Amino acid sequence: MAPKHVVVDGSNVATEGHSRPSLAQLDEAVSAFLDEYHPESFTVVVDATFGHRIPEAERPAFEEAILAGELVCPPAGAVGRGDAFVLKIADQADSVVFSNDSFQEFHGTYRWLFDEGRLIGGKPVPAVGWVFVTRTPVRGPTSRKATKEASARRRSTAKPAAKLDVAKVRVPGTKPKIGDTPATAERTGSPPPKRNAPKASSTVGERGAKRTPTNEPMPFLEFVEQHPVGSIIEAVVDRFSSHGAYVTFGALEAYAPLKLMGEPPPRRARDAVTVGESYRFEVHRFDAPNRGVDVALVGPAGAVHSPGTLNEVPIPETTFQEADSMAAPKKSSTAKKTTTKTTTGTRAAAAKKTVAKKATAAKKTVVKKEAAVKKTVAKKATAAKKTVAKKATAAKKTVAKKATAAKKTVAKKATAAKKTVAKKATAAKKAPAKKAPAKK
Repeated sequence: MAPKHVVVDGSNVATEGHSRPSLAQLDEAVSAFLDEYHPESFTVVVDATFGHRIPEAERPAFEEAILAGELVCPPAGAVGRGDAFVLKIADQADSVVFSNDSFQEFHGTYRWLFDEGRLIGGKPVPAVGWVFVTRTPVRGPTSRKATKEASARRRSTAKPAAKLDVAKVRVPGTKPKIGDTPATAERTGSPPPKRNAPKASSTVGERGAKRTPTNEPMPFLEFVEQHPVGSIIEAVVDRFSSHGAYVTFGALEAYAPLKLMGEPPPRRARDAVTVGESYRFEVHRFDAPNRGVDVALVGPAGAVHSPGTLNEVPIPETTFQEADSMAAPKKSSTAKKTTTKTTTGTRAAAAKKTVAKKATAAKKTVVKKEAAVKKTVAKKATAAKKTVAKKATAAKKTVAKKATAAKKTVAKKATAAKKTVAKKATAAKKAPAKKAPAKK
């Protein structure tokens, strides 16, 4: 069964088998984990010093991932640093933890670490790839100390047992009174009065984290009425999260999770969409208690997913009552219809203007980038031509100089040879003339 949410101990996984962390290894491990377990969502947590310990070549990619919400760092000065932050997220979201750490100093606080399936480890195996296994935390001296201290804290904060009050002891068979303690009820043989259980202050969404209402009642109800499940809308990507992207459709904000962005789903939302760009989305489901809308990406970037149904999360009447209480007092049915149409038209016009402005800005940006690229290419081509011309001119000059020098050398040698021959000839002529008188 695929886990709903996974918290990745990024610093631990990135350092596996090395003395310094590697962003490339972390990216490879997360990709392999997603391919094998297919979680609905995940969160990657790294230490505050992670960006300073990775290789310098990986730092621009790290900064980009932080800005895109793909990596999360604990708050400055957090007690326990990254490990405490990882376990706090997993505790609140009931998540699975992907780490090779045993978290011994937290065994007394988070005893669910020893539940089967809550901790998964993994290592890269040569010629095989990443291999993942279910782990049980290793106990040691640190674990025993942390468990002992946590038990002592729980005992010190536990309330003392209530003392038996003789004045409150009732006769068997009488009805319990408000204020009777469990001890009194046990003494008299009748159960204590029932009290209403406190209501939950928030709900847990399918992405594994506590969610608050994302939209105002009126925009949400109008959207539900005009865009049923399965309808196609054009929405603008507003921002990324670690497990999807938020898109805006007029005054309404919707959510596109990674699993609804293509087949197979992309590893990161920015691999499928771009912030500020408009895309076609299919209405997938409604989260009525939180006034949320989930959408699926449609088009070349992703396939159309089979939509959910409105019956999966029924819209309670309290939501409509809340919207009615926020609306203006009723005057007449005609006035109400006119107001609704006017409001809807105004919001639709505003949404169209917003989309048009963003599209125009995007086109201008693309044109500017293309012009800049053309100028850069032209400059490089001109510089290359000048360099080639200079080299050719220099080569010609060098050849001419060498040829001139060679000619001069040959001429000098020829002149010297002629002079030598002339001297020898002159010497030969003079020699017989001198010897002739001696013979007489």
